[in-house]
Amino acid sequence: MNRNRPLAARLSVFLTLLGTCALAQAQPPSRIAGAVDAGKRHVLARSTHPLAAPASDRGRIDGALPLQRMILVLSRSAEQNAELDQLIAAQQAAGQPGYHLGLAPEEFAARFGPSDSDLFEIKSWLAVSGLQIDKVARGRQWIEFSGSTAQVEKAFGTQMHRFAVGGREHVANASDLSIPDALAPVVAGVLSLNDFGKRPQLSRIAQVRRPTLTRRVNIRKLTNPGRARRS
Repeated sequence: MNRNRPLAARLSVFLTLLGTCALAQAQPPSRIAGAVDAGKRHVLARSTHPLAAPASDRGRIDGALPLQRMILVLSRSAEQNAELDQLIAAQQAAGQPGYHLGLAPEEFAARFGPSDSDLFEIKSWLAVSGLQIDKVARGRQWIEFSGSTAQVEKAFGTQMHRFAVGGREHVANASDLSIPDALAPVVAGVLSLNDFGKRPQLSRIAQVRRPTLTRRVNIRKLTNPGRARRS
């Protein structure tokens, strides 16, 4: 019988609790100052898709239409971005202590995510807006939510319209989104409020010859330097 097993088990629990406490103490400073007032707005610039133009507008959609898998993208502070750049550099520097050393999602959240207080304020605002919180990323870089069209319009100060583009009908916000001023330091934008999708802006055919083959092979190179479908 191994008499050290109880001691080893207790030590394991102690180390786990110690790690949890360390993460709790490593909370980043809160960036949301003051109450979240829905009447004081911050406009998210360039958050309207370029194809959602007045010429292709076919009118507002039904407010009861459900919208799902929307992503609220959270931002990092300037200090967090600087620290993250240093971490990435250390991970790529052979011979350094941080070389190829990764972080668990919870560790990443503790260092580069919003504070508990900020996350609570954001989730509370979504809930008060009538939106359902479906998932929070373990690394605290985004929140997935859903709700009706009317709830989304009210929360983000826009209207959802149908647009006819390329012979197909799409749904998108007709104007730039806005959020309460207090949330601006922590909220970067919203993804998946339109269904235009990504399309390659450059397509060309190139012929290459593989050394081990005697026939030519056509390879289609697709380049898509365009922006994401939502900002």
